[in-house]
Amino acid sequence: MTAGLESGSRHLIPRWRSVRRTVEAGEFQQLDDRRPFPAGLESGVPDAHRRWVEVQDQVSAAELVGAALVADEMEQAKEAASLLKESGENPLLRGLGERAIDSGSTAGFVDPPLRTVDQAFEQHIASLLHQDRIDAVRDPRNPIAWAAMARRYTILGHLEQAERCLLIALSLAPTSRYMHRIATRFFVHANQPDRAHQLLFRFERTQSDPWLLAALLAVANSAELPVHGVRQARRLVEEESFRHRERSELASELGTMDFSSGHERRARRLFEWSLQEPTDNSLAQAEWASQRLLQLDVGLEGIEVPFAAEAHALATSQNGEWEDSLRHSEQWLDDQPFDVRASVHGSYVSAVALERWDESIALSRVGLRSRPGHPLLCNNLAFALIGRGSLDEAEQVLGGVDWATATNTDRTALIATQGLLAFRRGDPNRGLALYEESISRARRSRSDRQEAMAEANLIREAIRLHLSKERVAPEVANLRALAKGIQDKAVLLVVARAEDTLAQD
Repeated sequence: MTAGLESGSRHLIPRWRSVRRTVEAGEFQQLDDRRPFPAGLESGVPDAHRRWVEVQDQVSAAELVGAALVADEMEQAKEAASLLKESGENPLLRGLGERAIDSGSTAGFVDPPLRTVDQAFEQHIASLLHQDRIDAVRDPRNPIAWAAMARRYTILGHLEQAERCLLIALSLAPTSRYMHRIATRFFVHANQPDRAHQLLFRFERTQSDPWLLAALLAVANSAELPVHGVRQARRLVEEESFRHRERSELASELGTMDFSSGHERRARRLFEWSLQEPTDNSLAQAEWASQRLLQLDVGLEGIEVPFAAEAHALATSQNGEWEDSLRHSEQWLDDQPFDVRASVHGSYVSAVALERWDESIALSRVGLRSRPGHPLLCNNLAFALIGRGSLDEAEQVLGGVDWATATNTDRTALIATQGLLAFRRGDPNRGLALYEESISRARRSRSDRQEAMAEANLIREAIRLHLSKERVAPEVANLRALAKGIQDKAVLLVVARAEDTLAQD
């Protein structure tokens, strides 16, 4: 059976975008710890240019260059870019100025569009990686070029090369918030959360920077590592010298912690506060929490945030709007091509809700490119391949699962998918045994959702092979009882299909 995100936890692990997209999201800020960033990116190039003419310092220069890159209007920002290029104080801003001048446009800052995992996509990423190498050779002290290379390598699944490039970028910009946040994202992606935690914990800025402290708490909570800085985090959330956007992710992570510990009223207040000026990450966290926390209304339709695809993918899935959810999932994966959660969600919706096997296969493979062997993605890919009739390929995929990283939820889903494969191979006895093992595991974990999914798929396969209804009568009775308490629309859709199969037999 396929597996989605519904039962999993979520934390405010930082995004990792290209420089251009980070600027557009309003997170590319390298100012003093307690100094808010001007609102130039929200006002556009004209307002940023007026401030630059009035002040002509690094802050207004960075604001103007960032806005110009997003709008592809570099002509008005050449002088500001020159100031950044000539500055020796901040290597990250210097690199931004250099690449802006050298490119004259947004070339080198733009991510490729999401495509299926074919040769054209690989070649496109490789060509961008080649340009990044040229930039690094031309200026080996440019941290942006090294960070860009690290991101391309991560998208392609070459994590050792990515790590080397990222460590060089960090060494060139050791005080950069941006570099520490993307390094955090990389180490979490590479299944090394302890390194992300250590990096942030040892960075002297972390305790006074809400962006970094939010990331530290998120890593610690998601990986069950020691949690440091909660009191300081609550103080920073109240610190009005920071803008709401700068504190949004910190408030959201604190809300997640309060929700997990049973303090729902305090959690709801923090989530509501985080929505006053959210990032796309804190918006997605609030949407995730709203599906678990009573009386938390996100109101997505009234919030405009760049790159908010994840929040919309979660919301539309909750409402059973499957086509919209799939479209938002693809946008989410376009923004974060190595985000396993995006690939899991898209492959789940396309397979379970829409039974569009080829789309589910493509979305699973996008995620597996950067995380080979990931249990849930292997499971979803195998399920879709079975649905398409590619049984040998599905068996090969299941043989490549990284079982060492599989959670109990992953194993329950994988055992059920092995049962499905056995049924399609014409071995109902093995199929029944595997499905019953999966159902038993789900029951022990008190996962009604997984139990119902396995029961429903077992019933459909048993009827398809003309097994007697008496043989699956206990499953039918249990499924009907479970369905009364399930709210998940995807699971209810699978249950309805099982009922249709029974009625037609």
